[in-house]
Parts: sequence; structure tokens; C-alpha cells
Amino acid sequence: MIVNGVNVKACNSKTILHTAIENKIPLLYQCNDGYCGCCRAKITKGEVSYKIEPIASCKSNEIFMCLAYATNDEVEISQY
Repeated sequence: MIVNGVNVKACNSKTILHTAIENKIPLLYQCNDGYCGCCRAKITKGEVSYKIEPIASCKSNEIFMCLAYATNDEVEISQY
């Protein structure tokens, strides 16, 4: 998975946000509940899944990293 240009191993038991934090990738985030939208990012490749759907709405090419799980290592995202 590529997050803001950094290649990291996707983990299906951790959200994209938590995987990125563990790999010291600086990202904007706040609530961790899909409510505030601070962790919104653009997905340019691959697919994500949600165990809990975000409360905030987003465009079809956006995800909320705090709730999104990469389905495989093909996922590429960048935060605005």
C-alpha cells in the first residue's frame, strides 16, 4: 500500500490511519470516528473496506483513513 508516497505493508486488522501512524507517516486526523473528516484522503488505486461506515460523507474517490481498511497492497492514497 502507498500512503502519501510511502510504501507500507497493508494490514487487514488495522485501519489505514493506524498502519500509517505505526510507520511514522505524518497525516492529519482528529476524531478517529469518521465524523470530522480530517483524515479524508484521495484513493487513486485499489479498494478499501469499512467495518463501520463513516458518518461524514465523501466523494467516490475519497476515503476516511480512520475507518478504512486496505483490501490488499495495491491501494494508493494521498491526503490533500
